[in-house]
Amino acid sequence: MRADEPASSGLAAPAPDIAIETVAAPDAAWDAFVHAQPGGTLFHLAGWQRAVARTFGYRPSHLVARRGGRITGVLPLFVVPTLPWGCSLVSAPQAVYGGPVAADAESLAALVRRAGEIGESLGARYVEFRNLAALPELPGKDLYVTFRKAILPTAD
Repeated sequence: MRADEPASSGLAAPAPDIAIETVAAPDAAWDAFVHAQPGGTLFHLAGWQRAVARTFGYRPSHLVARRGGRITGVLPLFVVPTLPWGCSLVSAPQAVYGGPVAADAESLAALVRRAGEIGESLGARYVEFRNLAALPELPGKDLYVTFRKAILPTAD
């Protein structure tokens, strides 16, 4: 999902006890959280983030939501150059999925809001969330379509 103005998303205000941290490199605690979430994918894991940063040279700006010291959400983000000039902020570039994953709606709202603030501070042309499902109340464009189909054991 792509949002041109994520800061004015209309998402409910995050709970005041949620802290959002920017991290350059996800760690084992990040991966443990991703593995425990139904929406977590390979594209959320620290190894994928390292591979993207090394291969493409994109600058990471990953976000972690914490409540009471525990991780309640993660959002892999990279600053990606755009042509002819400028940049965008993309969750999981070079991947199909990898948008925000959160244990609760407040953490999700806090991650999306902070990504919008970072995008604005960078002068990014847009902030793009690569999600399996649309984010609630987030204005955006239906630029990409996602689909799933079961792979059957035989060609028939």
